[in-house]
Amino acid sequence: NMRWAIGSEFQKAYKELIRRRDAETGDPPKLTKHTDVLRWMDNFESFLTTVVGNRLCPLSYVIRDNAVVAPAHPPALATNRPYSTEHGSVEAEMIARADHVDFDFGPDNHRVFDFVHAATQGTEYQTAIKPYRKRKDGRGAVMALKRQYVGKDTYALRYAEAEKMIAMPWTGTGDFPMYKHVQHHSTGFGIIETCAPYMSGSIPTATLRVRQLLDSIQTSDPSLRAAMASIEEDDVPDGKLNDFEKRADPVRKRLSSDTSRRNLSGVEGAEIGAAVIPKQGRGPNTGVHLRWHPPKEFKALNKAERDELQAW
Repeated sequence: NMRWAIGSEFQKAYKELIRRRDAETGDPPKLTKHTDVLRWMDNFESFLTTVVGNRLCPLSYVIRDNAVVAPAHPPALATNRPYSTEHGSVEAEMIARADHVDFDFGPDNHRVFDFVHAATQGTEYQTAIKPYRKRKDGRGAVMALKRQYVGKDTYALRYAEAEKMIAMPWTGTGDFPMYKHVQHHSTGFGIIETCAPYMSGSIPTATLRVRQLLDSIQTSDPSLRAAMASIEEDDVPDGKLNDFEKRADPVRKRLSSDTSRRNLSGVEGAEIGAAVIPKQGRGPNTGVHLRWHPPKEFKALNKAERDELQAW
């Protein structure tokens, strides 16, 4: 029955969290003078998502933007799932709603500080976190780095750079294959998703993302134009124009022939949809898209998908 299904899935998630809590932890991403701080923040949050703390919750809950959980009732559970549709997984639900007043928040917060200290050791960034060293306040240290190095101006600059990446046209000439062009689009949209909440910028809808990518492809190749037209025409709620995955199929098929690969600078398995790399762009073990994932997307991946993505 429904209760058994929910309980069974929660038990699986619970066992996986225990396993990860007891597993060895790798090193955090290093923040150096050559590292983009905003990108490091994303990578550090993704790293903390892979580390389970005393509360059996991924440590990224310590550094989420809002320390206080919204007092409103939690969102309703998804059908036959122990988590809401809004958050998409038990882990994401815990990251969003675990409070910062529980006894075990202290050890988790201390552990986050240890990671921040290791990531910034021997660099100028140690000055920003020094006031938090005595209390081992990991959240305070991360917020200090954000205030000092990732202010509103930084988000605005990265947002503008991402818009330029998305506006860059692709003509099919030269040594810039389509899969790299699509990667640029995916990276640009990921940056926009990260920056928009901190400024007045907006996050493009799925339909707008499709249209902007199609508009950037400037080619007279008849079969590619036909594939693009099939996407434009499929303008129904669950059609290719409104679905980041479905729109991949016609172009992927069109790029499967030798002639197509030759005409399009050696593209192999390129997709218009999720971010793309050569040779299909999905992990062989889990099928996860091998691309940069914004933090919210990364949190929703399961352990096997995250491991395969990090190995890539």
